[in-house]
Amino acid sequence: MKCKKRARGLTIIGVMVGVAFTGSAIPTSVHLFAQRRAEDRLDTIVSNLAGIDVAAAQWNKDNHGGQPSRSTLDGTDGAIAHTKWPVGPVVGAYSIPDRLGSTEVTAAHHDTAACATFDGGNKGPMTRLEWQKVCGADPSSCGL
Repeated sequence: MKCKKRARGLTIIGVMVGVAFTGSAIPTSVHLFAQRRAEDRLDTIVSNLAGIDVAAAQWNKDNHGGQPSRSTLDGTDGAIAHTKWPVGPVVGAYSIPDRLGSTEVTAAHHDTAACATFDGGNKGPMTRLEWQKVCGADPSSCGL
């Protein structure tokens, strides 16, 4: 005598377990996506600040010191453009403070204070190093 094996479909318990697993995974994945998006925004801001710092250092080298402005760095005053002025990944503005200081600043020197600032998010204007310190551990605390 041969036994025929019947094909069985999904049981209600199996469907409930699958839905419960999927339902519990969605909030975790949404949180991780939001965290990664905030980290990407922070990385963009820090790299834009570093680019402005490098352009300011190059401008100082080419012009034997002095105080660069946005128009002298991006070439809108007719001079050679040292950088294309970035826009923030969040609402805000990049700027250069009034005084650069006496030392030449480059993005390669992490112990040197950055010149450019970004006034965006909810923490106000900060330099590259300040953005890394304040927003690096929890970018969402800076409104990113």
